[in-house]
Amino acid sequence: VLFGEILQTNKVYMREITVIDSEWLLELAPHFYKQTALDRI
Repeated sequence: VLFGEILQTNKVYMREITVIDSEWLLELAPHFYKQTALDRI
């Protein structure tokens, strides 16, 4: 999940969120992201 803001009241909320497919990270930003065995679970 990629988010733009965290809002904290008596609860914590993430705002401006989107789901990111881990394969996109491997393709577009391999210098920032390395896949591990936990990612495949």
